[in-house]
Formats: sequence, structure tokens, C-alpha cells
Amino acid sequence: MRNRLTETARVVGGSRPPSPQSWGDRTCRMLAVLGVLFGGFAICPPARAGEAPPQAGIIVSIRGDILEIQPAWLTGHQRLLVDPKTPVIEQSEVPLAKIPVGARIVCYGRGDLKSGLTAFYIAAGDLRSEGVDKQKLIGVMNSQWGVYWGGSLKSADPLVITDDAGTDIKADVRSGSAHYSQPASMDDIIIGRKISYESDKTNGGIHHVTSLAIESTPGKAGVVFATVVSRKARTLTVVPRFGSTPVDIVVLAKARVQRQVTLDPDHVAVGKTISAWGVPAQGGGHAVVAYALMSGAKMFPIASSDGPDRSVVGRVTSLEPFTLRDAKAEDTVLYITGQTPLVDIAPSSLDKLRAGDPVMLLVSKAPGGATTTDYVLVDASPILAFAFAD
Repeated sequence: MRNRLTETARVVGGSRPPSPQSWGDRTCRMLAVLGVLFGGFAICPPARAGEAPPQAGIIVSIRGDILEIQPAWLTGHQRLLVDPKTPVIEQSEVPLAKIPVGARIVCYGRGDLKSGLTAFYIAAGDLRSEGVDKQKLIGVMNSQWGVYWGGSLKSADPLVITDDAGTDIKADVRSGSAHYSQPASMDDIIIGRKISYESDKTNGGIHHVTSLAIESTPGKAGVVFATVVSRKARTLTVVPRFGSTPVDIVVLAKARVQRQVTLDPDHVAVGKTISAWGVPAQGGGHAVVAYALMSGAKMFPIASSDGPDRSVVGRVTSLEPFTLRDAKAEDTVLYITGQTPLVDIAPSSLDKLRAGDPVMLLVSKAPGGATTTDYVLVDASPILAFAFAD
């Protein structure tokens, strides 16, 4: 059975989507037209003068160094390769008054120096995701969405920016908030986070990421794969999969602790009941790219029914192609990769956690800022994807 599963393993691809830049251009041009019709302003700001913004989406899977995202403007999923050299920033919407004086800032809006300027979108802090981090900002410049200007923040109320030539530029603001970007780390990459990114090359449909921006989503649950460093009472100290900095996570009293048990592939045979978990294969139909298989009629813990992931329970009717027939007599073809594990989930407890244990944690930010978890899976396969989507 082990050889048959390996021999029948397939990697599901699909036709490559149109160029991200061309999609971004078309989308933003359309939004700009809508902005002119309904208020005369650009809805989506440029990443560089006259160019489309970086691609964006929601992380739905983390497998090794590969992020899989649901793009904002495309159907299907996109795979991204990140490495330790990939710069990461975190973006959040904050009141303009909280932006420190002297911070790097850029505004997008309409008007001119003579008649007056109005800012509709303001970005501040680390401006790599805006594409103007190395650009000299002097005076008011034109883009296909309107005008933009920037420099260093001199005053938030009224809004005054000192450009790179030393000239003060005053403007009215449509909103009292700014898109603020701060340096972040790989520790912050978890499933469910919104990201934008830029890439320099592709290899087999995988984009190599040169910069990555994480959208701040306070209180939104996400998944962290990590290694346990130590435990003190209900506080776990772990090192996240993508990071090197220890992080403290409070295990809530209601938290479930379970352990993944890997089964021998010979356990799979025609006639056996198997549960599969993955995402629909490109092209539609009853086909699933399997992230993992479970023995028996079971559901993966915390698998989201709202996101792109899909669970299928059925009896094995064929090993090639690998096919499950469910209770409605519908057949689903499973695409199995060499990394797809066959597992079971067994009960465990917090007291059994030891330094060095690989864990998967469902985490949230508490109101006071602490990171908490209400689910711990010990020995979780790093390719498992627990998807959460808006």
C-alpha cells in the first residue's frame, strides 16, 4: 500500500493565472473610475507612482516555507515562497494623531498646492509596501489615480508634511486615520492573516516573495506551528515555525489538548472508511487536494466550514485514482502528494507537554494584549492547513 500511495501521488496544478500586475492594473483602473463617479477619489492607492498595488490575499495554508493564499482579485489559490531574508512588515489602521512626528508618510488624494489638497488615503511608517520607500518625495506628483505627496510628518492636526526638499505641504483629510506599517517578523505569519506581497520570480507557479506586509487583524484566530521551549503552569513558551524569538502563549482553562498519531499507509485499503481534508482541486468537480487523511469517519479539529478547505468522509472504492464514495453515493477523487499523512487524533493533556514537542496552536489576542490558545495539537504535521477566511 505504501508504494501504491506513492506511485499514485499527484501534484495538482492548473493553468497559470494572468499576470498579477495586469490584473491589478485593470482592477485599480476600474476602482479609480468608480471613485471619480462616486466622490472623485481613488479607492485603491498605487504601490508606486502610476503602478498597481502589490498583490494581496488571505493565508489559507502553510507548508514548510510555502504560503498558500486566496488572492484578493483572482480565483483559485497562489503559492508563495518565503525565506529568512524576506522583509516583513505589519500594517494596521491607527488614528492619525498617534503617528509619531517625523515618521515617513505619503498621502494619496486630489487637488494642488494652489487650490488646496485633500488626502483620501494616508500611509505612514515603513513604506515598502507602498513602493515609495526609496523614492524622493518632492512637491505634489501625479499618478493614474490622482495626486500624491509625502515626506516627514510635521503635524497631524492640521495635517502638515515636510517633503524631501524641505517644503511644508498642508492638506485636508477625508479620514482621521492612517495605514501605519511597522517592522514585523516571521513569527507573525499565521493562517487567516491578510497579506500583500511583491515577488521577483516564479518557479513552477510558486512566486518568490521579496517583501511581505501583514494586515493587522486584532482578535482574529489564527494558527501557529511552533516548538515548545518550556511550560510554567498554563503558560507555554514556544518558538514559532518561521521565527527564532520565543513567544509566551497562555493556554486557556477550556483548551483542548490532543496528539496527532501517524498511521501506517497500509491501513488504507479498498472498502475502508477514510476521512479526507484538503481544498477543492482547480477546475471544480468532485476532486480534492488532500492535506491529510484520517482513519474512520472523523472530522479534523477546528477545520473551518467557512473557508476554502473541505472535509470528505467515505468508503475507498479505488486506489488509482484514489476515490471515496460518501453516504450519498457521490464519488470524490483525492489527489495525494508524498507529504499527505494518514493520521488519527488521540487525547492528551497540558501536563504531558515537554520541551522540544512540535505543536500546532489556535491562537487569539486577548483584550489586554496577551496571546492565548484554546486548542493545542501535539506532533502536528507541519503541512496541515487549518483555514480561516473572511
